[in-house]
Amino acid sequence: MVDNQKLLALLIDGDNTQAQFIPHILHTLVDYGDLLITKVFHNKSTIEQWEQVARQYSIEPVWVPNNIKQKNSVDIALVMDAMSLHYERDEIAGFCIVASDGDYTRLARFLKSKGKFVLGMGEAKTPDTFRNACTKFTCLGDVGTASTPAKPAVNATQQEAVLIEEISDKALVKLVINAYQQVAIKADPNQEWAELVAIRSAMISLNPGFTGSTYYKLDVLAKKIQTLPVPKHGLEIRETTNGKGFIHYLTIGANELHKFRQAYNHEDAIKKRDKDGWTPLSIMRNVLGKLDPDFEPLVYRGVKYAQLKKVVEKMRDDYPGCIDLKITTLSVAIRVKS
Repeated sequence: MVDNQKLLALLIDGDNTQAQFIPHILHTLVDYGDLLITKVFHNKSTIEQWEQVARQYSIEPVWVPNNIKQKNSVDIALVMDAMSLHYERDEIAGFCIVASDGDYTRLARFLKSKGKFVLGMGEAKTPDTFRNACTKFTCLGDVGTASTPAKPAVNATQQEAVLIEEISDKALVKLVINAYQQVAIKADPNQEWAELVAIRSAMISLNPGFTGSTYYKLDVLAKKIQTLPVPKHGLEIRETTNGKGFIHYLTIGANELHKFRQAYNHEDAIKKRDKDGWTPLSIMRNVLGKLDPDFEPLVYRGVKYAQLKKVVEKMRDDYPGCIDLKITTLSVAIRVKS
């Protein structure tokens, strides 16, 4: 994966790019950096298809009149804007040029020769000259056609807030927590801090409509999370710098593994622990209830904590090597690595 802290400029030729591709484009760019500039260039013939999409995804629309008959002025405007950004904005480390023709070949070649990362995106008809001039090229043809737009799979989280424009605090908290859980499982479960850029990527995976939210931008998302009224969940943001920009990290003090470790190391649990580290699950249930008054109503991956054995079985799968479960005919015991 390319350094997630690179600042990128997204420049779209709206005359030969279908607006339906925008969610896919924005989702893809999360893996390459943080968008600083987002523009779509179009003329009067394509203004209708871009007007609503540009507003929904906070893309700056640039209307370009055709001053010369049969000459596409959009190409020229996009190239001039890219050159201005290159010379005037040193912090921009990469450009994403979305177009399906070869007119941008020299631009891509020039930017790459100046040390810029150039990601090209276009449909299958894009000439090899432009494809090969880019650092990397992604084909948009696999995500649908104009007559049949691509439809992302909708899960439970998406059903609650599909195509978000202004997400509520409650929905945002749930989305952040679900994304954090997803990132924590894939990463090291012993590491309670996770990069916010990875969490944002998971949020988009859970709900592609999040790209249309005010909080899509990383710095805005970080500030918003710090103001959320959720002391119970303990969302916490940490900010560091790597010399090129800020890196944001997030942790949830009430995440399941953290809570189970607390309960496992509680004095009541230690008293009942055997020499091999096994603690009866019934004791853990009592301690968890003592530490968290809301323990019983909580839900982990669709299972209520009242069914603690099932919860632990799911956690064992999510955190391999961190949680062990021993089941006998008489008892169930748990062992948690510190």
